[in-house]
Amino acid sequence: MTKEMGQTNNSAGEYKSREEAMSAFMEMLAEADIEPYYTWEETMRLVINHPNYKALPTPKERKDAFTRFMRDRKRYENEARRNKMARWRRAFEELLLNTPEITPWTRYAKAREILKNEKVFNEISDDRERENFYNHLMGDRKMQQQMETRNHRRERTRHFHMFLKDVVEIKYGTTFDQAHKIIKEHPKYKENQMLMEMDNLDLLISFEEYYRKLERDYNRSLEEEAMKRRRAERINRDNFKLLLKELEEKELIHPKAKWKNVFPCIKDDERFLNMLGQPGSTPMDLFFDRIEELDELLYKQRKIVQEVLSENKIDLKADSSFEWFLNTLAGDERTIEISKKYAELIFNKLIDKIKYEKEDEERRYEKRQRRAMRALRSVLKRLEPPISSSASWDQVRPRIEKYQEYQDIDGEENRIKAFKKFISRLRAYEEENEEGEVIDEERDRRRGRYQGRHERDYSNERNARSYKNYSRERQKSRGRRSYSSESE
Repeated sequence: MTKEMGQTNNSAGEYKSREEAMSAFMEMLAEADIEPYYTWEETMRLVINHPNYKALPTPKERKDAFTRFMRDRKRYENEARRNKMARWRRAFEELLLNTPEITPWTRYAKAREILKNEKVFNEISDDRERENFYNHLMGDRKMQQQMETRNHRRERTRHFHMFLKDVVEIKYGTTFDQAHKIIKEHPKYKENQMLMEMDNLDLLISFEEYYRKLERDYNRSLEEEAMKRRRAERINRDNFKLLLKELEEKELIHPKAKWKNVFPCIKDDERFLNMLGQPGSTPMDLFFDRIEELDELLYKQRKIVQEVLSENKIDLKADSSFEWFLNTLAGDERTIEISKKYAELIFNKLIDKIKYEKEDEERRYEKRQRRAMRALRSVLKRLEPPISSSASWDQVRPRIEKYQEYQDIDGEENRIKAFKKFISRLRAYEEENEEGEVIDEERDRRRGRYQGRHERDYSNERNARSYKNYSRERQKSRGRRSYSSESE
């Protein structure tokens, strides 16, 4: 092992520098017949006996140098191959351009038959690679040609649109048939060679593009007009709301205001007249919207007033005055923002509520009294012995004082009233019974006469039917006798 290392060091010492030793080792690898796919072990068997093998002292340095050599060699071979392919592609592209039979839409199979004897075509043996390059090149040419066609068409369309702008007869709403006649007869169209080259289909497509622009401009103008109109309508509504605000400050508009009372004050105002005829909310709608808002405000303020009255234990009566009401509220900070008009509305609302409750209580009291009077009349009806129609109140009262129905009625006047009504109905009933007996007797007499007359009519009708039957049977018997005599 020591002897081998000594020989290696002596061999490495023959070179003046490491770069010179590396160059000698690389030169050895370049002279050897090394394939690109060889490994270091396979290469080492080929060059191990070469004098320059030991130019590098250690196995690691030799392997690293081999790896570097193979990497540089592959890079060089790839570069050479790319250069070769680039030269071939340029030559192949020039060949395709100089072959008029081949167009961007020619398939590779047909192009191969045309170019099979060309030297440039056969320089690449891989047919798949030739086909891929051909398709790529034809695709680029096709795209370039389409782009040129598109640019040419765009240029013609631009000229055509500029021409249409000068033709005032063509506008939004013009059909293509109408525009086609105008275009063909226009002198500028006949002077422009680029426009003359356009066929009817190109004219139609270009006209549709131009017409879409006209349509967009027309719709944009309609939108702008609609926006201006909506802006003007919104301004009119805002101005009318300001008018309502002014009337509210003058106390002409409040939660209980009526449209018929406000209308004479605004009918000649310009802010009201501008609102007429426009869509959306009408002046009356805005008026009632404001009334609802004021009514809600009035409701909140009324709740505050009721809280103040309840906390201070102030009893509001139906005969209370408005001045007393204002003085009562003046001492509380919560009622400072309540105006005099709203205070009056709240006062009237509370007074109306008190009056309504009082009237309702009176109605309920009267209803209870009427019910008690009906109950008392029922007691009078069930008394034993029964009350006669000639009885007086002084005679009947001792008999009913013990009943609860008598005590439920407040006041002697109502009791007497119930008694008189009972006596009146009792007398009417007795009179009806007397008249009914007379009517029944008369009805019985009339019924007897009618029954006798009905029996006579029925007897006559029965006799008539019997005579008809007798006559019919007699005619039949005569017919049978005449038929039998003829037969004999």
